[in-house]
Amino acid sequence: MARGNAFLNKLSIGSVSPQIPVVPGAIDGPAPPGGIAKHDRFEGDVSMTRQDFNIGDDVHFQISLFDEFLSAIEEFGDDNALHGPKSIVNMKVMQEFKFQRFQESQAADKTVSFHSSRIASSYNEAAFILTFFANGTDGLLSKQALTSIFQNQTFAPNWFRRSSPGTFDFIVDTAAEVLAPHPIQPGANVNGVYVLDPTDTSCNAAYSDFVLNNLPHTLNNVTQPTFKKNIQTLLKIVATPFGCPELLPAGPVGQ
Repeated sequence: MARGNAFLNKLSIGSVSPQIPVVPGAIDGPAPPGGIAKHDRFEGDVSMTRQDFNIGDDVHFQISLFDEFLSAIEEFGDDNALHGPKSIVNMKVMQEFKFQRFQESQAADKTVSFHSSRIASSYNEAAFILTFFANGTDGLLSKQALTSIFQNQTFAPNWFRRSSPGTFDFIVDTAAEVLAPHPIQPGANVNGVYVLDPTDTSCNAAYSDFVLNNLPHTLNNVTQPTFKKNIQTLLKIVATPFGCPELLPAGPVGQ
């Protein structure tokens, strides 16, 4: 919804695509939607393997950042008879590495943005790695398998998927465990100072941030029947897991 064309129900999994035209009425600006690779709606700052948008390459894999990940495994990882000492990615590895990346971005990027929806996607991503990249045969994520997936974008030899499906709640619960030792308050750097977002307990903060700040506010003015129905359907789908009311989009256009 934030980076696609809800009239067609299509989304680019990269950047701008000729298959995803400008949204009807150009209500999200005159350019085609930017896809999920566009900064600060789904992708964003404090990535595990990409630089922040304002200080470096936010698109391509950064081996220097992945080396930090490997260093965290060396320090906090578990030993394993098959893969060797300090070779298993455990919860402690992810907890410490994720917090380290936040500290680095907060110090280096004077405009770092880490609002509620980005915190949610960032830590859900970490949970996904821990729970779905682990080998289905033993439930362990080895350093070798992690390197194959991240660096080569291939599964390691003798890697098998989970024997049971993972649910949305499973991801959210794991993400909360990753975040728990080092809680991070939603906010952004303003002139190099991290300013906390206002607190709102009326609804899930990540959902509210996504709809109110990341979805173009001009969607409220949609009158085309198919387009309007698609938007209403998608808004309901997004709201349901969070137990929130369906909020009307209120974010900036064309960003």
